[in-house]
Amino acid sequence: MRFWVLLQWLSFITVLVHGNKVIDNNLELVTRDLSILARTINGISIQAELVNANSSSKYLNVVSELIGAYSGSSLGKVDILKTRFLADSLAQFARSVANVQAVQVDVAAVTSVVEMFGSMSDKLEVISSVVSADPSEEFKNRINEVKIKTVNSFVDFFNVSTIETASGYLAQILDLRSTHFGDLTKVFNAIQAFKKDIGSLKSKLGQLSAYETELAALLKLSGCKDTLENVIKVSQFAQYYKANFTSFQTLKSILGGKLGSEVSRLSPIAKNHSTINELGAVLKNIEKTVGSTGKPRQTKEATAGLPNGIVDLEAMLADLNGTWLRDAIGDGNDIEPLRALLRPISDFIAEMKPLAVSWKNVNDPKTLALFPQLSQLLIDAANDGEVASSGDPSESIDLLVKCLVDFKTITVDANLFQEFETTRNSLFSIDEAVSELKNALAEMAGMDELKAGTNGSLAQVIAVIASDSVEIDNVDVTCSKIKNIENVRISSNNLQKIVKSLKLFPNVGRLIETSPNWDAIEKMRKSLDGTGLLDVLKCIGNETFKANSVNKMLSFRTKLQAIKRMSSEIGAIKQHTLKVEELKSRLISVANVVKSMRRGSRRKSAANGNVPTNLARPQLVAQDFGKGVEVLRKLESVRKTQVVVMKILKSGARVSSAIDQTNVTVWTEENKKGLEELVKKLSALNERAGRFRSKDLLTLGEVFDEAATIRGVPIDSRLLIDPISTALANSADQTVKSAADDFKTVGALQLDYSNLQVDLTSARSTLKPLRTFFDELFGIKRLTTATDDDKSSADSSSFDWLTAGMIVIPLCGVAGVASLGYVTYRVVEKKHPFFWKQLFLSQKKLQEAYILQSRYLAFQEKMLEVGNVKSLLEAVDRNDFESAAYFVNHGAWIDAPHKVSTCLHIAVENANPEMVELLIKNGANRGALNEDYKTPEQLVSNLIAQEQDSTKKEQLKQIKSLFKSLNGKKFKRKVPDLLPIEHFKIFIMEDARDSEFAQKFGNLITGDLSEATHVVVRTEDDGVYSPDGEQAINTIVVFGRAMLMKDTWLTACIKSKKAMRDDYKYRVKEVRYIDVVYATVLAWHQSWHMKEVNFLYGLHYAMKPTYVLNNQGASVPTSSPDGRHIDDFLAAHGAQCNALQHLKQSAAEFGRPHFHQNLTSHWIISDSIYSSLYGGRETNEIYVSEIFVFMMARKTSFGPEKKATKAASSSANSSNTK
Repeated sequence: MRFWVLLQWLSFITVLVHGNKVIDNNLELVTRDLSILARTINGISIQAELVNANSSSKYLNVVSELIGAYSGSSLGKVDILKTRFLADSLAQFARSVANVQAVQVDVAAVTSVVEMFGSMSDKLEVISSVVSADPSEEFKNRINEVKIKTVNSFVDFFNVSTIETASGYLAQILDLRSTHFGDLTKVFNAIQAFKKDIGSLKSKLGQLSAYETELAALLKLSGCKDTLENVIKVSQFAQYYKANFTSFQTLKSILGGKLGSEVSRLSPIAKNHSTINELGAVLKNIEKTVGSTGKPRQTKEATAGLPNGIVDLEAMLADLNGTWLRDAIGDGNDIEPLRALLRPISDFIAEMKPLAVSWKNVNDPKTLALFPQLSQLLIDAANDGEVASSGDPSESIDLLVKCLVDFKTITVDANLFQEFETTRNSLFSIDEAVSELKNALAEMAGMDELKAGTNGSLAQVIAVIASDSVEIDNVDVTCSKIKNIENVRISSNNLQKIVKSLKLFPNVGRLIETSPNWDAIEKMRKSLDGTGLLDVLKCIGNETFKANSVNKMLSFRTKLQAIKRMSSEIGAIKQHTLKVEELKSRLISVANVVKSMRRGSRRKSAANGNVPTNLARPQLVAQDFGKGVEVLRKLESVRKTQVVVMKILKSGARVSSAIDQTNVTVWTEENKKGLEELVKKLSALNERAGRFRSKDLLTLGEVFDEAATIRGVPIDSRLLIDPISTALANSADQTVKSAADDFKTVGALQLDYSNLQVDLTSARSTLKPLRTFFDELFGIKRLTTATDDDKSSADSSSFDWLTAGMIVIPLCGVAGVASLGYVTYRVVEKKHPFFWKQLFLSQKKLQEAYILQSRYLAFQEKMLEVGNVKSLLEAVDRNDFESAAYFVNHGAWIDAPHKVSTCLHIAVENANPEMVELLIKNGANRGALNEDYKTPEQLVSNLIAQEQDSTKKEQLKQIKSLFKSLNGKKFKRKVPDLLPIEHFKIFIMEDARDSEFAQKFGNLITGDLSEATHVVVRTEDDGVYSPDGEQAINTIVVFGRAMLMKDTWLTACIKSKKAMRDDYKYRVKEVRYIDVVYATVLAWHQSWHMKEVNFLYGLHYAMKPTYVLNNQGASVPTSSPDGRHIDDFLAAHGAQCNALQHLKQSAAEFGRPHFHQNLTSHWIISDSIYSSLYGGRETNEIYVSEIFVFMMARKTSFGPEKKATKAASSSANSSNTK
């Protein structure tokens, strides 16, 4: 049963619901079917991600039900409603595939899904997951009902005066149009800003356990995968403000009510699965370990440093001869190899006991999360037990394997200890800083001016601060002394000496900031404010000394001493980390053995309906497929408004006259014809779409292929809204005025599809792997029929000499002609290498060959230089026809732009008919627009009207006649020459260098990145390049003109020099940056070599002397190599650097070819210090890492109304402000 039978069924239901009118909307139905398929694929991709992450199985169950419903096993109106929109919820839950947007959901379905979840946290999760673009008013009202309940809870909690205040706070978390918080720290920053009185907040934090549902919802909305890890952040936050609960109490508040229910849910399954009983026992004991007070109970094992839950696991593994192991594996399997691997694990736990004492001694909240985290992993394993088929022991051992493999995730916390190890030297250097602090304060105490005060009391206070005996309890005593101090005069020399002594404290601040234990001390690098030291200095300079300053200073010094004490535990932590790594390797070995025993059982489970996970790179497939479907939606939106389009095309002379008065030149006869042609093509696509739907999945590729031929009309549709629609609406003529709304409707559509062909091609390429996947999913076997084989065998059984003669003689003739043709081919090939390609390649194949060989275009120009003429653009500008013909015949890029104008525009402006004919007949784009949105042909008419010189005017008329005579004719472009291998310049990144390659091809290697034709980087196993964010140069190479190559290319070249010419097969196509994969590398390289208009053309930026380079906050001076690289990189892509001066010009809103919705015309790589330089102009502050993300995404917007544009820019501005 084919997958598309299901789609026909869905279409039949659609017809029943909407009536016979829908039958004619074939393109709409195909788009809807593909949207359903896109969500299904999206769900599969998320399922694969969750399997890899060993996450809770409830999301796998949803995907399993979804696939089951679509396969025809349990179809029904209720089921299809649930699974369809639960799939939407699941799709939004997976953050990694956020680029694939789900179709807008209807109100009834969303309401039913929301009501399926009971607690407040689940409702909040649904709110965040099912949101779609522009939900209906009814849907918003439903969401607001849930929000109001949450708002009221927070009103009570924070004791605020109005619901509006709480709503403003919650809008930062629950806003339907904003992205989720990437870090829980931002939530707490919002809490701090929301509650001005910190004293009240301290007391309220102790009551958080009463709001565990809302707290859990906040954690889920924070965007982090591990909820427990974020709970620890809550603990840190609470500990910093000395709240009245510990990290165990927080864990208890989140998990306390959950453990008992999870254990009770296991009881129906426990009858048939003894392994589940063991897991349940572990859960119960962990709950006992936490206890009702939130503190660990001091049992024997716990006193030894090991929680009870781990002791239970030890006993479970030690009982290797018990019946649970035999029951789990099943009869007929040899369990001795498994016993041999389990035995060392039991030994390891015994070895771990002496080291476990260090867990108690390290006073760090994150360490306390390790063993409770195991509780969560076992809960997930228990959830998986619900889907196990009753009575099948193989499912039970699978749960044990998951439990053991999941236990290796304790290395997540072990990574924290590795962080401590790497910062140990910094922590130890605090000793030196504290010593310098004491010396500086002692020197202050010895100044004569200070001693001259009231009985030297100020000197005594400073001496007390500098001594070792000061504790926090001394604050009151010290402050009482300070209150009695009279004003003291200090000379300017000594004041400078004090300032010099205190300059060391920014270094202390940086050391503290790198310590994960005290990250709550904010912005220590920027100022001393918050430590009390700056206040002390200011007070002395102002001849006063306040008690609050001393209080801050003492608190700061106490923190230094605590960090010192903590460093003594680093050694034990390191040893424990090594032991955990050993445990991890042993557990993986156990998992491999058990999986090998269960190989046959796993095949049986797959046959029983488990979801297959063999769709290669499902996230990328879902993303590419979704983009193609989105393009079809845009085409369908134009087709639906074809009546309006035809109406404005026939609007009459009075409307055309009113449009002419706006001085906008987009409403030309050529564009009108283009719009009419677009409507015809969409109607034809709609008619053919019905035939595609009833065939195999691959035949839907014809929908994408035909859609790719529709390039639309080169109109900036925004101009149809403003000024055209605005001008018509203001007209006194009612006929003209009535056309305003129609122009506004069409102006809201995207009419130019020339830049969307890549999305359609990518979507087309996903169909084959998808068909293979669904064939396996539904058990479809594509086998050749036996009748063809029978016929061939029957024919071969007899031999007919006459027939053989009739076949052989013509074949000999064909061979003779082929030989003669081959000789001719070789002769011509030597003289004209690309003659045959031009002669035989079809237009489509020619274009593919052109794009492939154009990878060298930018490097070819140096080889093609003719005297002083260095490019085709320069030859056309000089009216040098001979040089221009030379460049064209060797495959130079015919549409190379100067700013925005093309070579053909320049030839027309020069009134050179011969040059214009050369360019057109070699494939120049006659529809390209210049800065004034004029095509070359439109430019001719304007120039004729303006030209005074009779000779030049006559030449322009010849050009106009030439355009008219060649109208409708198509011409092929020349395929460019290949760059000789000896001209390769290969730059190899440090981590990808190969000594053997350097020895063999040393003459091709360069150390200058600016002249490189190829840049070799180390890629991951899947071919994806993950640049190191610490050095900007590692990321900038993605956007350069050199080909980005995988390191496997070097190995291939060592084996065979032929691989050097096959460089295109080893190109890097995808880049992983900040956990997101981008497939735009080839597009960036092509834009370099085909000289497209610069991506950042028309934008202005400024760089401050230092700027934030990455998410970790590392600062790099602009004068450094990284700083210069970034400046050059932005300038190369068209952005104009205005340094630190006022911008002298403002880029017109529609004066650039690209509209970047999340960049204003002016933006700053800086912090708020430099905002004032721009006199209130709209600017956008942005990090360098955000620039890289913006460039990787390579997105532009089309057709928004001006007001919407400004609103969107403002929204983007506020979300990106740092």
